[in-house]
Amino acid sequence: MRSSSISLFLALAGCSLSMSPVGPKYPDGDTDVGSDTDYESDTDTDADTDTDTDADTDADTDTDTDADTDSDTDADTDADTGDPDELHCNADYTSRTPDPGLNGLDACVTEELSCGDVILGTTTGGSTHYGYQIYEDSMAISWLNDGDLSGPERVYTFIQYPDEHAEIIVETCEYVWLTSVNHYNSADSCIDGDPNLAIWHGTGSGWQPEAKISNITNATTMGTYHYDIVVDTYLGKETNYKLSINCWTD
Repeated sequence: MRSSSISLFLALAGCSLSMSPVGPKYPDGDTDVGSDTDYESDTDTDADTDTDTDADTDADTDTDTDADTDSDTDADTDADTGDPDELHCNADYTSRTPDPGLNGLDACVTEELSCGDVILGTTTGGSTHYGYQIYEDSMAISWLNDGDLSGPERVYTFIQYPDEHAEIIVETCEYVWLTSVNHYNSADSCIDGDPNLAIWHGTGSGWQPEAKISNITNATTMGTYHYDIVVDTYLGKETNYKLSINCWTD
C-alpha cells in the first residue's frame, strides 16, 4: 500500500500521523544522529590471561645412566717392592735376571760382575752346572752332602786385577751356599772339578740366609784371576737374592 493512500485513509478516520526520527533514545535527548555518538564501550577487551604457563615439560630430566662406574681393573696389584735397591722376597726378579749363556757367555753364566756392582736376582731359571760332584772332585766339599745343591744356581764371572782385594756378599730369602771358584788365568767358566782350583765357600758356620767371602786377593803383580761366583741354595729352593761386590787395593 502506498503512503499517500494510507494518509488519506487516516484523515478520513480522524487520525493524524507524525513522523519521528528512527534511532535509539539517548539520555541527553540528543537526537542528532548525524554525528557518531557511539557510546558503546568496547566490552570485548581481551581480559584473558595467558593461560599458557605450562612449565617446559620437555626439559631433559634424564639422569646420566652412562656414567663410567667401571672400577679400574688395570690397577697395579703387584706387591709393593719398596726401595728398588733392597732385597724383597716377594718381588718378581725373573725379568731382570738374564738366562744363562746369553751374549756370548759360557753356558752356565748369568752375567759378568764388576767391582761395585749390586745385583738383585733370582735363582729361578738358573743353571745346574755346579753341584756336589764338582766340589768333591775339587776336594772342596766342605760339609756338603750329596743332594744339598740339587736345584738351580746362578753363576757370575769376575775378573780380578793384580794387587786387588774383593769382598763378595749375598743376601737371600732362603739358606744360601756362596762359592768362588778361581780358575786363575783361564777365561773358561763352567769348568769341571779340578783339585788345582782354588775354591772358597762363604757360608761360614753353615747354611744361612746371608753369606760372605770376605777377602779374595790377587797377590800377583801381573796377570788376572778369573772367578766363577756361584749362588746356590739348600735343596734347590728357588729364592731372590742380593749380590754385591766391593774391591780395594793396598
